[in-house]
Amino acid sequence: MDELYIDKVLNGDIDAFRYFVQQYKDMAFTIAVSILKQEFDAKDAVQDAYITAFRKLRSFKGKSKFSTWFYRIVINGSLKHRKKQRYNL
Repeated sequence: MDELYIDKVLNGDIDAFRYFVQQYKDMAFTIAVSILKQEFDAKDAVQDAYITAFRKLRSFKGKSKFSTWFYRIVINGSLKHRKKQRYNL
C-alpha cells in the first residue's frame, strides 16, 4: 500500500502524503517521546520528520519498508533536537 502512495506523491498528488501522516503518526510520536521525554518537543520533531520525509521521498530506494526509513528519520531528527536542547541549557 505504501508504494501506491509513494508513487502518487512523486507524481504530484501531494494530498496523498496524508496517508503517511495518518498511518505512522502514533508510532512516530511514541518514538520521539521516548527520546525527548517531552510531548511538545516530540510533536515538533515528528512534524520536522514529516517535512524531511516529504522533501526526500525521491531518495527512498525501497530497499527497506517505508516505515523503517521514516522511523529512522524520526529517530535522527529527535536525537538532533535533543542535542540542540543540551546546547541551549
